[in-house]
Amino acid sequence: MSDYFISCALNAIDGKNRLSIPADYRQVIFARTATKDLRLAPSRNATCLVGFDRDRPDQLMADHRARFASENSRERDRDATQIFSGMVPLTIDDAGRVVLPPVLKRLRKIEGHAFFIGLGDYFEIWDPWVYLATDDADEVALETLREELLARKLPIDGPPA
Repeated sequence: MSDYFISCALNAIDGKNRLSIPADYRQVIFARTATKDLRLAPSRNATCLVGFDRDRPDQLMADHRARFASENSRERDRDATQIFSGMVPLTIDDAGRVVLPPVLKRLRKIEGHAFFIGLGDYFEIWDPWVYLATDDADEVALETLREELLARKLPIDGPPA
């Protein structure tokens, strides 16, 4: 088993905002930190969430400090705010789920389903139909998503009513 987030998965979000984290992703988190601690944050680059283990914020802070060195500026503060203000610490329960904070769902337009995309050191969580409409979506991820939607008898042209 690799210690990287790989592959794609489609999971439903239940009425209590509980979302099952793919088993392979849970294994990566545990292998890296020996905990069930997960961090979610709004992506700075796309209409999705990003997820990672509890230690990744250390790397994000190191990168932030390297970008701004000893500079004291509003730009530095905005950068830190964009990285950390929306980040939420969560713990994966014994059933492999987390409760998605409503504000993160709303900010990234995630409704009743979540499409996971592994990106090595972290992963993205998209609303499937938002991802289908994304101009620069990856061809393989798109095809995987279409197959998952069809297998679950979910529409490709928009979320179920």
